[in-house]
Amino acid sequence: MGLVGRQFGNPRGFIGRLVGRAMVRGNSAFNHWVIDSIAARAGSPARIVELGCGPGVGLEGLLLAFPKAQVWGIDQSSVMIAQSERRNRREIGHGRLHLVQGA
Repeated sequence: MGLVGRQFGNPRGFIGRLVGRAMVRGNSAFNHWVIDSIAARAGSPARIVELGCGPGVGLEGLLLAFPKAQVWGIDQSSVMIAQSERRNRREIGHGRLHLVQGA
């Protein structure tokens, strides 16, 4: 696996930031499909955890789809946590989203 390929597992540094941007475009449709599937089955959950939240696109969708839920995003990459923070700053400020860096 090459340098860029390894970045998808744990993005870091400048290349990691670029990989995060690629994830936004490349994973967006899948994230929306997962959220729609959860919404059709889960009712109205009080708490949601996304493991490997990446740049926060899925978190953004979860926050919109489940407006009463408390949401946690966990990722091992500080670069992905930073991108999630920027994308979802408002909901973090309102106390609905909590981000945790860890494996």
